[in-house]
Amino acid sequence: MSKSLHGCIAEICGKDIENIEQKAAISKVAGWANRFVGGTSKKGLYLFGQSFFGKTTCLTALKMASLFFANMRIIECNTLYYEVQAKGRSIDDVLNYDFIAFDDFGAEPLTLFGQPFMQSIILSHYSKKKPFIITSNLPPFEVDGKNLIVENYGNRVFNRLVTDCDFVRFGEAGEVKTIIPTIL
Repeated sequence: MSKSLHGCIAEICGKDIENIEQKAAISKVAGWANRFVGGTSKKGLYLFGQSFFGKTTCLTALKMASLFFANMRIIECNTLYYEVQAKGRSIDDVLNYDFIAFDDFGAEPLTLFGQPFMQSIILSHYSKKKPFIITSNLPPFEVDGKNLIVENYGNRVFNRLVTDCDFVRFGEAGEVKTIIPTIL
């Protein structure tokens, strides 16, 4: 199963797979998907790294490659914020899915509404034991003495991500001083 899922994801990603780091990341995502579908892991997934290294492409490929993930809702954090803030929809209405993927976590406005909003969503999914996938440019560790997830969302959100997600790095993430979570 691992080879076929990996092959499907790699084929869908196609020419976007440009380097060995992307190939390794895709392989790790396929391995996570096999463990998740097989019931040996119920952790979510946090894909991180620089822009344009294929995180969103890999997420879309995962949805297309596996019937298990076919009904997953992929939503950009900015879009989610807009649907609730501007359109007046309830969070429960927008997120009424068993499996959600938050794309570009950290790109939504960090206003008095945006930051608590994303905190509430992550903590709610965690408490309901609903898995999620996150793509982000924010690394889950300190860079230059700062952890941007902790600074922007607080320790509770960071701890939930560390507890409830496997981490896969796409591309080079720069100098790493402290790694707290285990990165696949």
